[in-house]
Amino acid sequence: MRVIVGLGNPGSRYTATRHNLGFRAVDLLAAHMGTTVRLRKHNSLYCQVDFQGERFLLVKPLTFMNRSGHAVRPWLANQRIALENTLVIYDDLTLPLGRLRMRPSGSAGGHNGMKSLIASLNSDTFPRLRLGIGPRPEEIDAADFVLQKWLRNELPTVEQVLAVVPEIVMCWLHEGLTQAIDRYNGWTAEP
Repeated sequence: MRVIVGLGNPGSRYTATRHNLGFRAVDLLAAHMGTTVRLRKHNSLYCQVDFQGERFLLVKPLTFMNRSGHAVRPWLANQRIALENTLVIYDDLTLPLGRLRMRPSGSAGGHNGMKSLIASLNSDTFPRLRLGIGPRPEEIDAADFVLQKWLRNELPTVEQVLAVVPEIVMCWLHEGLTQAIDRYNGWTAEP
């Protein structure tokens, strides 16, 4: 069993914000596979998917971003899911909007949701797909920037990024992490 976790904040107030890009990616994955993420367990919304010969979970923690690890840890423990079979999708302020980066491990890079996951899982060795949302204007605090709604002119780029996520996830599931990194690391949306 594998699990794909999208990071974000619950509630309609946060739905269209930059910080909820991980939630949107997981919702899009579910729609791509003909389902929705609506069941509740372990302080999360989730669904189990059987698609193209693969069985996996889609998970959206409901603990708010800064406590994401508290919701993810029980999934891995109860389902006996190894860290290398856990893909985390989240927004990244250090990457420009429209750029993707996939890694097998790494630090939190200042992202509070990733800090929580790393602390709760006692490891940083799990795959992650970072979706760029930067750059942040210097006059805006990082916390304020990530909680802002998307600007109208940013939405076409956001949609391009979200559209490629199912392709990346399918590559990871069917061909492995190395192939997914080789093929998609550094992918950038068309201007």
